[in-house]
Amino acid sequence: MRTHDFQQTHKILLLGYPSPHDATDISERNHRFRERASLKGYALRAELLHITFFCLGEYVEGEMPEELIPNACRAAARVVSPPIDIVLDRLQSFRRNSPDRPGVLTGSSGVEGLRRFRETLGLQLIGAGLKPFVKSSFTPHMTLFYDSRVFPPRAIAPVRWRMSEFVLVDSLRGQITHVPLARWQLLGEPNG
Repeated sequence: MRTHDFQQTHKILLLGYPSPHDATDISERNHRFRERASLKGYALRAELLHITFFCLGEYVEGEMPEELIPNACRAAARVVSPPIDIVLDRLQSFRRNSPDRPGVLTGSSGVEGLRRFRETLGLQLIGAGLKPFVKSSFTPHMTLFYDSRVFPPRAIAPVRWRMSEFVLVDSLRGQITHVPLARWQLLGEPNG
């Protein structure tokens, strides 16, 4: 019998996490919703709840460009922003070509700070030579679970939290694990 060597895949992401307290509250609300809706799919653990700003690629062990992490860190360190107050007030399914579809929190006016922050971060990434990873489309959202059922957007009682840092992580494919590589505090002066 032939065995195959497993090669770990690394997905490099720039994320915003809620505080542990906020993540626990969001996770508990998610659990109650999933129970009421009789959803049977997979729910993300509280410590994995996040908003993705940029994916800097997916790499097999040993094939990541040597300059990727240092360039991303230099770009992120140049971002000056106050903490961002976030309000997510809609729950919906995202469509994708697989049986399990993400159930996500989205928002309307409560995500404008995220859009501005992402634009600022994107400009710094471009300046650091990482333009191929800066895509123009962005729907601020937090994935809560994966389920085969699809449901239309629905208004919910707002989920509020303050993003006070952002993090560069190595998401280990198949292990549902985020390994923090670097983090930056949002300490800038409030806008306006």
